[in-house]
Amino acid sequence: MHDAMAVVSSWVKSIDWANGVLTVTTKHNKIYRYAGVPDFLWRQLQASPSKGEFINNRIKGKYPAQ
Repeated sequence: MHDAMAVVSSWVKSIDWANGVLTVTTKHNKIYRYAGVPDFLWRQLQASPSKGEFINNRIKGKYPAQ
């Protein structure tokens, strides 16, 4: 795992990706882990202006939460 990337978001505190597992920590310190997230989606998430919207539209419900 890398150092988590802090982000500017109303919902997301930090994001991290390692070996296909995306870890999302919310502002309320709830941790979500999504398995099988490809590298290209990780790069798109990093570049997205709205991390929460990207996660809700492109990750949540499409990749299994651990």
